[in-house]
Amino acid sequence: MSDFRGLVCFSLVIALALALACDRSIGSASAAAPPTPAMPSHWKVTSDIDFAAADIEPVARRLGGEISALRNTTYDVGGKQVKLNTIVAATDADADSIMEALEAMKSEEAFVRRGRIIYEFVGSNDVLPEIREGRALLVSGR
Repeated sequence: MSDFRGLVCFSLVIALALALACDRSIGSASAAAPPTPAMPSHWKVTSDIDFAAADIEPVARRLGGEISALRNTTYDVGGKQVKLNTIVAATDADADSIMEALEAMKSEEAFVRRGRIIYEFVGSNDVLPEIREGRALLVSGR
């Protein structure tokens, strides 16, 4: 039950940060904005939010590591919604801490780490095949 509560709390933190970021960030990218990774061509971006520094702090506190940039991209994949959080940790040690926190909340199949950049897929159970497809592309490095 504590895993469920942790996941709910983390989801609420992300939702709150998204709500705050919407007012300030849509359409404006900061210099530290993490790039949106190339995804399969049939994945269509429906929302792309680059978080302001003030909105990153609650997420960083929850994940236990300093985050230098955070982006939330929502895709339409054949009528289904897949979200991708792109987290740029300040240091390798911060990335280790963030991965540890995320792995305590979710399956490792939801993440891909490339150095200090962590990609976290978010979606309901009906999008697991789509998440596997996106994850495989990120893992392959293409």
